[in-house]
Amino acid sequence: MAIWFWLALVSNVVIWSIFFYLLSRRRWNVAALLVGVLHMLFSLVPSVAPFRAFLDPNYPGLGLGFLRFDGMAATLPATLIFAWAVAAAWLAVCKGRGRWMTLIVVGDLFLALNFGGSTLLEGSSDNWRIDFGEGRSITGLASAFILFLFFTLPFIASAIWAAKRSRLNGTMPPLTSDLQQKRNDTEDHTKEINRFRFSESRV
Repeated sequence: MAIWFWLALVSNVVIWSIFFYLLSRRRWNVAALLVGVLHMLFSLVPSVAPFRAFLDPNYPGLGLGFLRFDGMAATLPATLIFAWAVAAAWLAVCKGRGRWMTLIVVGDLFLALNFGGSTLLEGSSDNWRIDFGEGRSITGLASAFILFLFFTLPFIASAIWAAKRSRLNGTMPPLTSDLQQKRNDTEDHTKEINRFRFSESRV
């Protein structure tokens, strides 16, 4: 087995271990978990490219929508995309709010436009293609369906969620902030009841 594959495997074990550690802290809600898993799964797509582009002279290149990088030129962009996806996943489950969510919004919108736009602008359905390497690929309507369902719509939904969370102040994670909001609502409701009872007793 090639050394670049082992390097990619080790890096994935490390980042997934950290992701599961962050999950074990139970500071996330369902939406944050879905966003985190989405970006962790997407990180698998470019995870091999940084190592293979640098070590394999026969590497054909990396293609993601409009983005095309040949040979060793794919090393830096693949590394940046991989690092962003991992960072977005970790931020979603450990912070879940605040200015850092802008990083998720920008990346998600870029990828949604990249994948969705490249699919729509292709002149023919014959050009809709997903390459898996080693001569394996999916073409035609099936490829377009996969690109929209798994590489466009989820990133749009994630960007909307992150945009809403970016407007919240502080750095409380989503589960903590949700529980705090419910607690505040309960306290406000209790105060209203007590105020009503006090007014009623005076009458």
